[in-house]
Amino acid sequence: WLLPAVAAEVKMWLGDCRHLVLAVDECMQLASGNSPDRLKAVKDVVSMLGELSECLRLEGIKCLALVSSLQEEPFRTPSGRSVCTIALPSPSQHDLAKWAATEKNLTSTNVDELVLLAGSHWRSVSTAIDKLNRMEVLGVPGVWGQMGTNYLNTMSRPHRCIVRSYIVEEYSRGREMALANHPEAQIYINNEGSVPPTLAFALFRGSGKFTPICDFFTNSLHVDATKQLECCGVNFDRFKAQQQLPLLGAGISVTLPSDYPREEQWFQALTLSRQAAQSP
Repeated sequence: WLLPAVAAEVKMWLGDCRHLVLAVDECMQLASGNSPDRLKAVKDVVSMLGELSECLRLEGIKCLALVSSLQEEPFRTPSGRSVCTIALPSPSQHDLAKWAATEKNLTSTNVDELVLLAGSHWRSVSTAIDKLNRMEVLGVPGVWGQMGTNYLNTMSRPHRCIVRSYIVEEYSRGREMALANHPEAQIYINNEGSVPPTLAFALFRGSGKFTPICDFFTNSLHVDATKQLECCGVNFDRFKAQQQLPLLGAGISVTLPSDYPREEQWFQALTLSRQAAQSP
């Protein structure tokens, strides 16, 4: 009986307008804990929005209810009826760079840095621009250091461990397997299954000053493309040694001559020692 009354009140409030959009952003924040029924509140809200939209339709008002979530779990009502899902594509690096370049205080190098840090995410680019404009010393390490701290402050310790495990397993066993074993990581990845670089760096940088992650961008973007590629490659190998990851990630195949004494599995099992270091 309450919903028809609400619909009548909304109709009076709208006056001559006969169109309404109801939006609930990041509805998974309504879910709490790890119990099997933790999604009940979210699904109740989705169901209620549907019922309210129908009541408004009977009042002659066209109502569109939009609910956003970084996980697919809540997009079913308590009765099991699914809602219409709209998966927005990730923006291209070109689109992000073009948008970031409209900021008059940024150089072309700054734009490249920000797009690299953002992980194909509009809000992250906006945050990076804000951080960059507030800093006295510009540069990738400073920006991702500040953004990484912001990320970690919004994550629980269990979620930090989950995303770390997802990143390691995604590299060594593949994206599908990693997501199946760590479904909670879904809220931190984009449509391609990638974790924003800033978050990945923050999770693995540790407390040491000189780590593979902290050194990843040393002398890069400010020298030349060859030096940047060499620096990133060396420190990625150091990172794999630190985490005891195979040198070849999931999805990389090895093609060998038929008479070669080694098998493909031998190459795929190769790892570096934890003590591996860059020669001076």
